[in-house]
Amino acid sequence: MCAIDMEPCEVWRETPRMARKDHVCSCCGADIKPGSTYTDHFSIFERAASQAKLCEPCRADRDAFAEAHGGMKPHPSCFVETLEDCIQDGDDDSEARWKPMLTNVQGRGRASERNTNEC
Repeated sequence: MCAIDMEPCEVWRETPRMARKDHVCSCCGADIKPGSTYTDHFSIFERAASQAKLCEPCRADRDAFAEAHGGMKPHPSCFVETLEDCIQDGDDDSEARWKPMLTNVQGRGRASERNTNEC
């Protein structure tokens, strides 16, 4: 496990939803089409509220990453940056798990449309 430290939020709520309109994943920038399942994220950290959408593949990847890192989940818009930091720290799983996961996340959508304001 890498040395990444994530502070807990005052509020953290994630709700599975069925899309009724087009959305964009805050993690990878992929389109979330009507009829697709996604995770609606809301959190408050240091009195600042934040909302995000997370496509199912990114949610599954983030859950696997969190399980390997003590259960702490990064904010959806910070997941790519968190993966990059973990890889840079030289985590034992970097080559086998995190680098391929990062490649998959970055390849899913349009990185230029990711919301990175929260990191």
